[in-house]
Amino acid sequence: MNRIAVHQSIVHPFDPVGLVRLAERAGIDSVGLHVATTPEVETWWVKGIGAAMLRDLVAALLAARVTVLDVGRVRLGPELRVWDGQHAYARALELGVRLGAQFVTARADAGVADDPAELFAVLDELAGRYRLRPLLAVVAGTPAATPAAAAAIVEGTHGGIVLDVSPSTDSPAAVAETVVELGELLGYVRVPAHELGAATAPGLLATLPPQVPVVIGEPPTAATEPAHPAGPGIPIPSGEPAGTGTPAASGDAAGSARPGPSTPSGDPAGSHDPTEATEQAEAEILARLTAWRAAVDELLRHPAASDR
Repeated sequence: MNRIAVHQSIVHPFDPVGLVRLAERAGIDSVGLHVATTPEVETWWVKGIGAAMLRDLVAALLAARVTVLDVGRVRLGPELRVWDGQHAYARALELGVRLGAQFVTARADAGVADDPAELFAVLDELAGRYRLRPLLAVVAGTPAATPAAAAAIVEGTHGGIVLDVSPSTDSPAAVAETVVELGELLGYVRVPAHELGAATAPGLLATLPPQVPVVIGEPPTAATEPAHPAGPGIPIPSGEPAGTGTPAASGDAAGSARPGPSTPSGDPAGSHDPTEATEQAEAEILARLTAWRAAVDELLRHPAASDR
């Protein structure tokens, strides 16, 4: 049975603890986390393994029995050749192993003159020390612009690639052919959340091997990954606690991981209580996650199964 995960980017600005709680309630097995090279998460993870968020998140994962599928992301740059424990890539690796992640994701940016295959091989060796498998994302306008180009970069390593599948444009036959061509280089399949609607055709991923996870997320763009691809309509009041708030509040203690009874100013809760707005936002994204989870089940179900 394919493991199903949800990426943090589609529930932003909920923090990792809030993401785990939402995943558990939606019946989703795993989560994917940004821990480096993404400005929105720097406040949570800038201290690396010394971050208070790590302690709170491990406790939440254990309580919910949710696992971490991947952490990201690492930039394929010349800095990988000389180990620097203060660099973002080191943070991703150190947090990844402590969170029990299976993968660490990487990008080959267009502005790097070095050979991406050589740099990925360096990352592969580093990731192996942390029992992580590196996966290269396919991003338009970069050396890994297509699955074939990405596969050529990671060939000969223990790594693999992230395969983006579009329910609106890809066919079951095309997906099956690509999966066969990639073979063991296929790390996981990512489907865009905004395409998981009522018109999702069953069986698009029916031929996917059971050991290959399916991630609900959004494919990265050449410039940057979307900060809020789930769309508008999930307003989070500023100053909310770490469990359901924005990065600005991530320094709070573990006890503030759930909404409190006061407003950001410390006044007693009233008609303007941000907790109520947060709970409404959480209910909205939970409904979306539950629907997306059901849509992925349809993608994985063989069309013949519905006739039985």
